Amino acid sequence: MNRMWSEVVMQRPGTRVVLVYRDRGVDTAPTWADEVIPALRSRGFGRIDQLRWMLNAAFCVVRRRRSVDVVHLQGAYLTNLLPALFARRGSVVILPVLEDGDLGGMQHSVLKRWIVRRIGAHARAGFALSDGIADELAHAGLDAHRISRLSNPVDPRMITDDPDVRPPHHPVRLGFIGKLGPLKNPHLLLEAAAALRGKGTPCVVHFFGPFASPSMETRLRGLSADLALERDVHFHGFQSDILPTFDLFDIFVLPSTQEGLPGSLMEAFAMGKPVIVTDVGSMAEYVRRAGAGRIVRPDGEEIAEAVLGILDADSWNTAARNAHSFASEQLDPRVVADHYVRQIERTAR
Repeated sequence: MNRMWSEVVMQRPGTRVVLVYRDRGVDTAPTWADEVIPALRSRGFGRIDQLRWMLNAAFCVVRRRRSVDVVHLQGAYLTNLLPALFARRGSVVILPVLEDGDLGGMQHSVLKRWIVRRIGAHARAGFALSDGIADELAHAGLDAHRISRLSNPVDPRMITDDPDVRPPHHPVRLGFIGKLGPLKNPHLLLEAAAALRGKGTPCVVHFFGPFASPSMETRLRGLSADLALERDVHFHGFQSDILPTFDLFDIFVLPSTQEGLPGSLMEAFAMGKPVIVTDVGSMAEYVRRAGAGRIVRPDGEEIAEAVLGILDADSWNTAARNAHSFASEQLDPRVVADHYVRQIERTAR
């Protein structure tokens, strides 16, 4: 949400933002924050670290209780909700990032259920990245008029011009952006590549993002070798500037088993890339709304069939143009920031 906050501060010059965050040792202070408070310095986040975070964050909230108008919770985790108990009534704004997170699972703990409902009853506003999260906010006690949908904004450079929709490369190039970990199922792109080769449609796979662990790197490189795909698979690692990477692939593929609304999917829309995703979080919902691609189960063969379907000329052009058009209308940071501020102001009235 860095882009949204930059726009909020730009649109409302008198806005002062105090950022309370977890310092992992490589973070840099954003330009939109007037004050940055590392409530916890830790690369890990075990039980002791969580307790330290909650105590330090609560202390920050109490210190600024009378001077702060809005306490924004980026993520409805228990570690964020507990400090919010000390905020002024009607000052809390909740932005959950995952369906069935702490809000969805609150029924499993009496204490958590009490905390969530107390926050929900007195919160000023709640923002949902999906219909599922909106339902969770309602169950947490927020009235319907205090709940609003919010999109994940993209870099404005991505949506300034109508993209030149070019035919896909031959062989077609599949792209994956994100941490290469078990929840995102990057191995399925390798299985899809092998299936496509068996169907007479070879492809190249580009991975952009760090390995979640050394074992994951070993697994993916080993699977690539076992499927005889070494020449067709490229691991690019973390990219500080993601914009140029979109020139290297034709179709964005994200076959995750858990997501909220990933920024990489929104960026693929903005760059006019057809997409293939699984039905988790709000990914499928946005793909259907935009008409920008295909929804699959986490299965390599099904991903391969979706690729073949998109490669049809009419499907390709329609998905690419729909994706960019949706981004232009819904994902501009200025539009998202304006909606965010207006909803908070409206609920205050």
